[in-house]
Amino acid sequence: MRIEQQSNGSDVTVHISLRGHPPGTDQRDGGAPDPSQVKEGVRKGLQSIKNHLEGGGGKEEPSVAT
Repeated sequence: MRIEQQSNGSDVTVHISLRGHPPGTDQRDGGAPDPSQVKEGVRKGLQSIKNHLEGGGGKEEPSVAT
């Protein structure tokens, strides 16, 4: 993570690495997650980072994991 001070706030850069299968998927069939699962997982991951940075706490879990 990199944080740079700007005149009107901060610029935060977060590098994300994806690997494996989303929680709750069947790994035996060897299939990749569908695009909507990937999109939801990335969205929830970014929301978790935002919650952490803003002090709101709480990890966001994709619906596949619950």
